[in-house]
Amino acid sequence: MKIKQILNENPSVTEELKEFFLKVILKSLEKSEKVPEDFKNILKKEGITDTLLLGYLESTPRLICDFMDERDVIIGIINHGENHWNFSINGKEDDSYYESRVKAEYASVIGSILEYIK
Repeated sequence: MKIKQILNENPSVTEELKEFFLKVILKSLEKSEKVPEDFKNILKKEGITDTLLLGYLESTPRLICDFMDERDVIIGIINHGENHWNFSINGKEDDSYYESRVKAEYASVIGSILEYIK
C-alpha cells in the first residue's frame, strides 16, 4: 500500500497531518527574515495541499516521527548490519528488511499511519 492511497482513504488523518506540517513549516518560517510576509500569509490562508503533504512524507519520512510521537505511535529504525534495516512500531518489529535507512523510514511512514488509524 502506498502513502497516497492511505491518505486518500483516510481524509481525517490527512487533515491532521496537514495541520501538523503547517504548524512545523510556519514555526520554521517565523525565524527566517528572508521569507516574505506575503508568502507566510498565503501559506496560513491556503494551508498544505495534498501534493505538498505527500511530497514531505515521501522525501523526508522522518518528519512523521514527531507527529506520531504526539499520538503515542512510536517509530524505531533498526540497523541489523550493512544494508540490512527495518523498523518497529510501538516496539513490534516489522518482518521486512530494507537496503537503506531511508527505505526503512519510508516503510515506517506507511506502517505508522496504518497503526494510527486502527
